[in-house]
Amino acid sequence: MDWIEIVSNGKLKIDQHRAVTNATKPRISAAIFIGPANDCIVEPAKALVNAENPPLFKSVQCFDYLLQINKGMKA
Repeated sequence: MDWIEIVSNGKLKIDQHRAVTNATKPRISAAIFIGPANDCIVEPAKALVNAENPPLFKSVQCFDYLLQINKGMKA
């Protein structure tokens, strides 16, 4: 799950990064990490939430979310 999935209330999902290596050509990658400030609250967009489409995610402070993900990576 990622910020875009929370804000879109599950309408947009991220894919896992997959890279295919090639024996004849070098592979070049560039990682770009962007995200909200640590004290920002991320939640489903109000325009996407109503009685027919309840929120699928709780509001979460970015710093707390990152701590939770980091703990999951270590397990």
